[in-house]
Amino acid sequence: MIKVQLLNGEFDARDAKDLIAELIQLKIRFHEKKIAEAENEEDIKERERKIKKLHQEWSDIQHALRVRVKMHAVIEAEESNPPANER
Repeated sequence: MIKVQLLNGEFDARDAKDLIAELIQLKIRFHEKKIAEAENEEDIKERERKIKKLHQEWSDIQHALRVRVKMHAVIEAEESNPPANER
């Protein structure tokens, strides 16, 4: 397993919002790229749902963060078995 520590510390509200905004925008761009490449309508709708949820979460965060914030983010990646249709 590979672990990458992205965030671990205390930030003022402005820096926390900036970091979170960048991460959310990166994830939205990822889904938009996948939508542009997608051929499956179900996949497109699922990614659009995820983008809508990210926008809502960003709105919630903007109203919630007002002072110093402790943030921790770790990515853990490990190999998984491919789906049967990819074997």
